[in-house]
Amino acid sequence: MNDYSYCVDGIPGNNDSQYDFNHVQSQPPPSAYMQRTAAAGGRMSAMPGSRSGLGGARNTETARPMTSNRAAGYTGASKGAKNGVFDPLNQGDAAQSKTKPLEKKLELSPEEKLREFEKEIHRLVEESAITREQGNLREALEKAKEAGKKERQLCRLREQQNLLDQLNVDLTYAVCLNLAIQHQANGNDNEALTIYTQIVKNKQYPFSGRFRVNIGNIYFKQEKWTGAIKMYRMALDQIPNDVQAIRFKIMRNIGHAFFKMHQFPDAIDAYENLLIHGAQHLDFMTGFNLVLCYYALGDKDKMKSGFTKLLTIEQVGLEDFDEEELDMLESPTAGKKNDTARLA
Repeated sequence: MNDYSYCVDGIPGNNDSQYDFNHVQSQPPPSAYMQRTAAAGGRMSAMPGSRSGLGGARNTETARPMTSNRAAGYTGASKGAKNGVFDPLNQGDAAQSKTKPLEKKLELSPEEKLREFEKEIHRLVEESAITREQGNLREALEKAKEAGKKERQLCRLREQQNLLDQLNVDLTYAVCLNLAIQHQANGNDNEALTIYTQIVKNKQYPFSGRFRVNIGNIYFKQEKWTGAIKMYRMALDQIPNDVQAIRFKIMRNIGHAFFKMHQFPDAIDAYENLLIHGAQHLDFMTGFNLVLCYYALGDKDKMKSGFTKLLTIEQVGLEDFDEEELDMLESPTAGKKNDTARLA
């Protein structure tokens, strides 16, 4: 006998069943759908009566209709579609009808008007620069002046409308710089100096100190050698070392200014800085001035070395001329023609 056998109402060990299932039904309770199907007299099926092939006609009242495709707004082709095309938003009718053109805004906002004004000033600055490159200096200066007037008018309008936070500093910088360049190109040195000085002193322009080179060039033109040297040296301090070409040109101008002042030792120091880098930035006039400085100081050895380096400087056009002369000397017919030309 199993020690663990037991019965609910009986005594262990009797023939009674170990478990009493009298209170349990023979089948599980049917679901609501099965009850409706059984009440209709049809066979129970997991498929709804509308989709089942058997008993479809009898289950039309109790079967659950298919509504899964109605929540998204879809309808049958025979009801809502036109020519068999699905168009829930009636876009086909809108496409067939003529679309109206976009209407332009009748009046611009104050900010839009100011932006259009800025575009016009940009256009004038660009036209002024292009006109100068084409050689028409007078017209370029007039366009630069017009751009300057419009830029000042733009600043006043923004002050009146309390839009000072929208002041375009870069536009003002471009207009002033272009105007100074055009004045310098037309020979108006005093006007150019005034504008260059204003640009250089303005702390809002971080790289404006480089334009001291332009001020130095004007002083050099006016034979103000001391002022030119001062501006060149101040500009040299603000130009980075990786821009060697510009730095060498500034040092060459410093040497020319000292040469004009007959301060030959200082001029030699400026010129020799160019020789340290292989004389690649040394032009013929600079080398000739260096030889003259050695001559003024009576240094014959340096005169000889300077003259030797002067001969190594290539000048544009001289090489082609020498080759033509060699060809003429080597060709006998060319020599005869030259001789007849000399006799004539």
